Amino acid sequence: GQRINDRAAQLLSSAAMSNLIVRLRKSYDHVIIDTPPVVELADAGILGAQSDDVLMVARMNRTPAGLIQQAIRTLKSYHAPIGGLIATDQQRGHSHYYNRYGYRYQERANVRRAA
Repeated sequence: GQRINDRAAQLLSSAAMSNLIVRLRKSYDHVIIDTPPVVELADAGILGAQSDDVLMVARMNRTPAGLIQQAIRTLKSYHAPIGGLIATDQQRGHSHYYNRYGYRYQERANVRRAA
């Protein structure tokens, strides 16, 4: 998650990568880029900053809340637009997760309309 000056980070933040993303956007409706975990490498932050939205994926009851909060802080430090969280490995009968997602979605929709 920290900004590092290694070869991979340099390639991902290069003009060539930015140009590739621009070309892909012109050719496809959606471009999905899968990255390593946010807090382990700089890849997600660098690519997230070049994206329209970042969707985080976390396993329910396995990913510590503190780790999710750290990932959000890291993405924000790169100015990556966080579009939401995909919660995997859910147990049936946990409808409060859906209610929270619906609330967060509505909140984000209102923010976009206000802008």
